[in-house]
Amino acid sequence: MVIFKQYSPVDSAGGGGDEDKPQPVKRLKSLTPAERREWNDFLDNMQRDGVGGSKDLDQTDKNAGSSYIEKYRKDNPGTSVNMDMVARVQNDHNELRSGESFSGMSPEQTRVLRKQLNPEYIKRAVPEGSALGSSMSRMYYPEFKRGGKNYGTDAEAYFKDFATIPAKSKEEEKTGDKSGKTKEDIIPHPNYDDPASRANYLKQWGKKYGDLEHRGDTVLKVNEVPRGASGPIKQVATKAAKEYGIDPALLYSSFMEEGGSGLFKNKDGTDTRGRKPGEYGYQGFYGDKEFPINGNESLGMPNFNQVFPDLVAKGYLPKDFKSKFRGKDGEFSGNDFKTLDDGLKAKAAWMKMSYDEVDKYAKDKGITLSKNAKDFFALADFNSGENFKKILKRYNDEGLLKDDKFLKEHPHKNEQIEAKDDVWAHIAPRVKMAQNLKKEKQFDDGD
Repeated sequence: MVIFKQYSPVDSAGGGGDEDKPQPVKRLKSLTPAERREWNDFLDNMQRDGVGGSKDLDQTDKNAGSSYIEKYRKDNPGTSVNMDMVARVQNDHNELRSGESFSGMSPEQTRVLRKQLNPEYIKRAVPEGSALGSSMSRMYYPEFKRGGKNYGTDAEAYFKDFATIPAKSKEEEKTGDKSGKTKEDIIPHPNYDDPASRANYLKQWGKKYGDLEHRGDTVLKVNEVPRGASGPIKQVATKAAKEYGIDPALLYSSFMEEGGSGLFKNKDGTDTRGRKPGEYGYQGFYGDKEFPINGNESLGMPNFNQVFPDLVAKGYLPKDFKSKFRGKDGEFSGNDFKTLDDGLKAKAAWMKMSYDEVDKYAKDKGITLSKNAKDFFALADFNSGENFKKILKRYNDEGLLKDDKFLKEHPHKNEQIEAKDDVWAHIAPRVKMAQNLKKEKQFDDGD
């Protein structure tokens, strides 16, 4: 069973709700599952527009929240979202946190439902007042997923299925069925606005998967918006990856490993490399206002302008994509892009070409590759060119491709290999990170 988007990243001030506190909006009608979905979509839109969580929303004299809802309703005719919904959302969240009821469920049913949620989510205080403030702009409804079925915000349907599972299936969840599958066990997602919660999440991640080796940003930034992107990085990476039929988690992992983490900032305003606003290089900006996303430093593509003609000739990118990046070196690099969306599309196209080159080589040599092996050698091709062929042949000759033995540990760790030439050390952590992100439901398996 998997529960996702189960946290409500409101400000860290305040603690859990007081169950003895009067609930003045108790009698309000609960939102339907469809209305909850619309509310969550609305909050996602606020995040994409950079409005979600903004302290400007707390200036009630300017009616910023209601003004945004009016704009949203104009842009989305037919939506049920309106200012009157704010009080109903507060009511639902108060009921869910108190455990007394939720959307007509009995107290017992509600308590069973609450056990599926992240404890940090339950502890979050529900904002008071009728305004759409910064905290309210992040008050998501929990979404549910079990096995291959995605219930979304339909808690009622999830609870109905969950509560009526035959005893045998429940036992199989604990002990594993005949196929060897066991109950999904993910680390509860943290409250991303709470430094202590984030630190604990990384600690638990390290215990489960080993030392992160300074890759904590890759784990924590999945749902944040980097400079130059149209929305959260997971959304942008998924869109680019799906266009080319590659793994979004791997595209994201590669991006972060190759400088992408520098495009984000911390809660204190510094970026992830400790640079302050106004300092050279802050959030990966190096002065190029026309093409502000540096392909060399933030995308791992120092010679994209040289590869571009090949990508066009082979049909991976349209010819008019040349307007999306500088193209010629001068005061600034020819590999800089207008937006991060453009840069990630270019990276995805290049990775797809690498996948196809690996597939062709393996087929020509009669070598069968697993999905993980294809991921590894595609990144090896992307990073080191045709050198991947020598490595693939050696691993095959040594029997290391069977059951992906080569990924379990460095197959030639005792050899003296210069760090810059150690392809395995560069690539394996990216593949493993992508795998672990999916195991922890940061990216879906089906993405």
